[in-house]
Amino acid sequence: MTWFSRTGQKLGIVGQPDVYTAPRLSPDGTQVALELGPHGNSDIWIYDLKRETGSRLTFSPADDLNAVWSPDGNRILFSSNRGGAQYNIYQKAANGLGSAQPVFQSRDQNKELNDVSPDGRYAIYDTGADHNGVWAVPLFGDRKPFAFDQSSRHDGSAMFSPNGRYVAFNSDETGRREIYVQTFPQPTGRWQISASGGVEPMWRRDGKELFFLTLDEKLMAVDVNTASPGFEAGIPKELFQAQLIPLWLWRNIYFPSPDGQRFLMLASVGEAKQDPITVVVNWPALLKK
Repeated sequence: MTWFSRTGQKLGIVGQPDVYTAPRLSPDGTQVALELGPHGNSDIWIYDLKRETGSRLTFSPADDLNAVWSPDGNRILFSSNRGGAQYNIYQKAANGLGSAQPVFQSRDQNKELNDVSPDGRYAIYDTGADHNGVWAVPLFGDRKPFAFDQSSRHDGSAMFSPNGRYVAFNSDETGRREIYVQTFPQPTGRWQISASGGVEPMWRRDGKELFFLTLDEKLMAVDVNTASPGFEAGIPKELFQAQLIPLWLWRNIYFPSPDGQRFLMLASVGEAKQDPITVVVNWPALLKK
């Protein structure tokens, strides 16, 4: 996990090199929730950026993934296949107290959590390998899920705007993954943001900027207005060329700081340098000299 500036300058490393997955900054920007562990048996960890220490949050033999902070930062919501083959949504206190509790369970589809609305009333998820688009579920009442977008089989990376009125996501409905913004909860408006491919949309905390990655790993920024009656977006601008782990393996391979001035990225450490090897030929002859 590496911090970069808006110009692509490397600012520092977070933690020791490891196979981290899906980092998610806490609302106050002081902690990171992430996945750590072998594929198919990962757990949720929390890394304290001030103390520079990590602690394990979940201890299930199942696969726990896609950690999302509650709006108040007190709970971690995540997806897990504990108790069966389907991924369902659970939550646990961020301080580690108590056990994980189910938030939404069903047997009809996988639920790979993407985000939770700023008021904590809705969760939005994609169905992973089921390829059934993006769905939302109220975290109140009868908790009956509804389809948010089914325009393609590979929609995902859905993120609520800070005011909860919009959701940004990527979809390949045109045959190439692009970034879209759609009103929530009713789909009364929809706007395409990227023009030449895009994945992993992320909002700045004040809702005035939207970030995304191009398919060749350029980090882009778009000025947006989510406060007016109608959504407004400017022209995407390139910030810098990122050097990331492969795009299609995991979600949240980067995450912006609350003020949008720094970006925590999953960057490859590369191959370690090895000392050169010297081969001496016909060394017995050298001993005679």
